[in-house]
Amino acid sequence: WDCDETWDCETAVGCKETYDCQETMDGKTCEGTCEGWVTCAGGPTCIGHPTCDSETCDGEKCDAGPTIDGGICLSTLVGPRCEGPTIEGAKTCDVYICDMPTYFRGTCERPTCDGPTCAGPTCRGPTCSHSDCDVWDFGDAPDGPRFAENLRTLLENDGARHMIDGVFYLGLREDAEVDGQPDIAAAGDDDPQWDPRDDEDGIWFVTTLVPGQPAVVIVRSSIESVLHGWIDYDQSGNWRGDSDKLFDEPWALRPGFNWIWFTVPENAETSNLTYARFRMSGPPLSHGEAIRGEVEDYRISVCKDLNAWLLTDEILYEANKPITVTFHASEVAQVTLVRHRSDGEAEVVLSATVEPGRHEISAYGKMLFADEPFGAETLELVVTGLQTGCTAWLTTPYVTTDS
Repeated sequence: WDCDETWDCETAVGCKETYDCQETMDGKTCEGTCEGWVTCAGGPTCIGHPTCDSETCDGEKCDAGPTIDGGICLSTLVGPRCEGPTIEGAKTCDVYICDMPTYFRGTCERPTCDGPTCAGPTCRGPTCSHSDCDVWDFGDAPDGPRFAENLRTLLENDGARHMIDGVFYLGLREDAEVDGQPDIAAAGDDDPQWDPRDDEDGIWFVTTLVPGQPAVVIVRSSIESVLHGWIDYDQSGNWRGDSDKLFDEPWALRPGFNWIWFTVPENAETSNLTYARFRMSGPPLSHGEAIRGEVEDYRISVCKDLNAWLLTDEILYEANKPITVTFHASEVAQVTLVRHRSDGEAEVVLSATVEPGRHEISAYGKMLFADEPFGAETLELVVTGLQTGCTAWLTTPYVTTDS
């Protein structure tokens, strides 16, 4: 018989070179394998055809080998193979929780997608169990030959890095990198910035930084721990200045939101662009390795004589409750208030030129309410003093719940 292999069993009857339709799964598929593709339970997967049984793909096409999870065909990356409902040893994953490397709260959930995973920060290939999978969080302040600053971000410069354990972190999450991600805006590992998976979500500057004046930040901690902080006050491009370290002793953190204050040195250089680094846990150094915790870097400004702040009346809001937003500027200023939602969306709430003093957004006919999507959100106030010409980025958090 001169017959071609086919996935349609009805055309294969009596053809010895094709598959025996009498031994298939109710005629839905063919016995054996099809062009080297892995078999499903009880039968093969034929390229381009919905021939997997319900235990795996439930009638969906499985081109290029899908990730199988509880019978659902998920997103597919390059060159995977699925075998029944498991994906052990594959190179594919659910892209919604696999962000190269694959981990969720410190545990390797699935094999990676051509990304780095184990053996410190620089391994490629399939992932592993948590017992032998080390994933690291790095900073993203400027460092290396592309920048004037040398803020010890890159691994080759012994950059600040923390092993991710899923227990000690700032904000709601931390992401993993194979190396530091230096960026002029200190947003190198936040692409896009304000994305729901952005891990720079644990520090909020609610006041401007003015030489000789107190400043306040809000810090969200996952667990009882300590915080170290640095600001490049002398514009030296490093955090080694005599006044750069914010706390003489590590600041004790409790779980949840913490209000932290420090005084800006009187000799701090004023600039629209300098950098801060915060490290949860680890040694009191702005660089080097820590076995747990997180590092977060921020672009900030130090403004001469521009005193401004931003606050909400509460941190936690129930559904449909109004959110009172108040801000202050010490001089005539251009202000833009942006609401960054928990799903990554953003809306401009207010854009105006304001007189010196305290302001509520309701005075400008603006109202905010705690509504869906629920979760942790951030208000950002960009304020430019028209007298000093300095621009500051102020932020404050709040959380909305559905009950």
